Amino acid sequence: MTEELRRTDEASLPADERKALHEILDSAEHLIYHANLRTDAYEYISVGAERILGAPVDELRRRGLVVLRERIPEEIRRRNASHIQALAAAAPGQRTRTRVEYPLHLPDGRQAWFSDAMTVEADADGRPVAVFGIATDVTEHYMAKQSLRETSRMLGDFFAQSMDGCFALRFPGPLPRDAAIARLDALRFLRVNEAFAAQCGQTAASLAGAGIEAMPAKFPALWRQALADCLTAGNSRATVEFMACEGASAWVEMQLLADVDEAGRVLGLFGIQRDISQRIAQERELRESEEKYSGIMRAAQVGIFMLQDMRFIYVNPRLADYFGYSEQELLGMGPLDIVGTEHHGWVRDQMRRLAAGEPGFPYEVTGVRKDGSSFPVAIMGMPATFGGAPASVGTVFDLTAQRLVEEQIGESRNRYRALFESAQDAIIVIDGEESVIVEANVAAETLLRRPREKLLRLPSAQIFPADRQQRHLAELRRHIVSGGSAPEEMRVRNADGEDIPVEVSTSVIEAAGRKQLQATLRDISARRRAE
Repeated sequence: MTEELRRTDEASLPADERKALHEILDSAEHLIYHANLRTDAYEYISVGAERILGAPVDELRRRGLVVLRERIPEEIRRRNASHIQALAAAAPGQRTRTRVEYPLHLPDGRQAWFSDAMTVEADADGRPVAVFGIATDVTEHYMAKQSLRETSRMLGDFFAQSMDGCFALRFPGPLPRDAAIARLDALRFLRVNEAFAAQCGQTAASLAGAGIEAMPAKFPALWRQALADCLTAGNSRATVEFMACEGASAWVEMQLLADVDEAGRVLGLFGIQRDISQRIAQERELRESEEKYSGIMRAAQVGIFMLQDMRFIYVNPRLADYFGYSEQELLGMGPLDIVGTEHHGWVRDQMRRLAAGEPGFPYEVTGVRKDGSSFPVAIMGMPATFGGAPASVGTVFDLTAQRLVEEQIGESRNRYRALFESAQDAIIVIDGEESVIVEANVAAETLLRRPREKLLRLPSAQIFPADRQQRHLAELRRHIVSGGSAPEEMRVRNADGEDIPVEVSTSVIEAAGRKQLQATLRDISARRRAE
């Protein structure tokens, strides 16, 4: 059934468009596939899969889905299989779109994360019989989100001022994930910035302490669903329609991130949203006026193009959306019309290489939208032929969201460093595996009479008196296991041999996948002398 439909869909296309479609699919850097779940075989798998899975397409087709299953952890593979079965059972005889993320072990030993935009086809009995979609490497974005989550925990309620709307929602106290989803009405706005308040048509002061009903969503159920999705998955992205002034509608695209403690309990969530009313209007016009491209091309999450004689002869809707043009406007234009002038020489050189049949490689340039605004993009091109003449095909990816996350991480780290260095109490960070000091602030240098370069890599036991080293070291290791401790008294010895009573409180943090113990040492010598 699936193969018959695919052949029928392709047969309805003109020969040139069908040829262009095949060349584009095989030139993409993504894993594009059509899998028969009855036979565990690939009806189609793109050439890009060779670079990802490290095996020729013929071997991938021969071995089928076994190759992919060997590269995905068993627990995640089972979860995704259950998800596919549930979708098929809920829609017998139909096709259902979904998206899943999973880690994939690459041939070079690295682990990469992929986002798979797939369509599940079910038979009349509600059994999945086929899956087709596009798997995109999102490792950098995934790792950036992980790093941002760790930094957000260290900074607490601080978040960056932004031209975009920013807000923080909090529960009255930590909640298990399931309980949090059931108690959305307990969420309160802890803090919002002026941009968010303006988007809501209110003031920051009036929103402080308000519940989620203060968000002027045209359809409150969709707003609640976005929050629930975030608490379920840890993060989510949603487009919400607002009721703006005088009854007009406005649209925002929001990215939500759950805030959880070390025990996995939900504290609340953070959100960043951007007014995309103009983009939504453009997308609506595109959807209403253009329906000539195949479903798999419209499902692509990256811009796709074909060039000949330095002019676009095919663009997909995503590429047009990136640059604010219609598809018809872009046809006949060239790459030099949509990139910054500082990159024209580089782009010309790349186009000459592709026209000569030389392989392309990824490069980053500044894209220029129709309205004159600029944004970072990554381009990958490959040589091709069309109509018997040299051509090139490629993909364009908008790096704006990735750059935003990177900037937020840098700003958050800078704020944390400023707070760390300005603290009046001594603070040291101890590696949980090697038990050596890996960070220390100015107050720690003063308390221990050692410069920072002498403290770094110093075994943590050496800051305690000899007769207390083993006992205090054991206590610190216990704190790492338990996740930290309330203040307790210890004694440290400085470089001059003086024993100093201190009050020590600890918390466990993670950096680069390793547990670390952050210890705050408060000198209580004056208190002891007073006693």
